[in-house]
Amino acid sequence: MKRKALFLSLAILFVIISVIFQDIFSFYLKCRSIRENTIRLHVIANSDSEQDQTLKLAVRDAILDAFGDIDTSVSKNDAEKIISGKLSDIISVAETVISEQGFDYPVRAELTETYFDTKEYDNFTMPSGNYDALRIIIGTGNGKNWWCVMFPPLCIPAAYQKNSININEYYGNSSEILVRKTKYKVKFAIVELCEKIVRKLKSS
Repeated sequence: MKRKALFLSLAILFVIISVIFQDIFSFYLKCRSIRENTIRLHVIANSDSEQDQTLKLAVRDAILDAFGDIDTSVSKNDAEKIISGKLSDIISVAETVISEQGFDYPVRAELTETYFDTKEYDNFTMPSGNYDALRIIIGTGNGKNWWCVMFPPLCIPAAYQKNSININEYYGNSSEILVRKTKYKVKFAIVELCEKIVRKLKSS
């Protein structure tokens, strides 16, 4: 009788673990889909001084204003091509802002793969992981950085409101986890922990 009870308990535990694993794995796949269809924006300041941090935000605003409103009807690959073709213009806009603010820092801009932690914004949450990103380095790039989403244009409040239906269509079934961050907070933490473990194993 005791053996039957133990077997039943183990069977129930196995079923519970399987359900939890399937649920987490399904969530992970949605996070991966979001990462694969998103281009982040990563702006790194020259230093942590107040002036350099203020300058970083001014460069951010100018870049988003000039290049941030990419139509969500295009694919992510097409958006990458658009951004790649405008890298020299992006550098020029950044240099203009830097010069107008009284600095002469050099600027680098590149499309690259970068790791991001889970990040909560006002209207949405982006899962952790490796993203393709437009990376802008001001001066020595030794200051705190700022990151958001270049495509789709979630970092522009007006664009987010204007294109919210298109954004939902763009991410499909994965869009729910972007906007319901309270419901998925624990799962975001689990995915981030798994991503960090994988990164550590790869680097060792």
